[in-house]
Amino acid sequence: MPSTRRSRFYVAAQFLTAAALVLTVGFRAMSWLSIAMILAGFVLGIAAIASIRWSQLSVLPDVGQSARLVTSGPYRWIRHPMYMGLMLLTAGCMVSPFDA
Repeated sequence: MPSTRRSRFYVAAQFLTAAALVLTVGFRAMSWLSIAMILAGFVLGIAAIASIRWSQLSVLPDVGQSARLVTSGPYRWIRHPMYMGLMLLTAGCMVSPFDA
């Protein structure tokens, strides 16, 4: 599989599994831990997106021709803050059924 096709496959699989997890949790009463993790993941993801120029933003992990290394915002401390935000968000959904 070529690199771009493989990248698209991995991104699609990531979004499908995250969406399936989030959609199966439902909107019932959640604990404060779950809500805090979900909000932290959402805020981290938005902060990561805000740190990147819109022209550089891509969901594919492939490095573009005019790409530059981002070292501001959450990228100062975390190398992949968008992935970390997604992991926090989905972890909050996973914790929800166990701590309610």
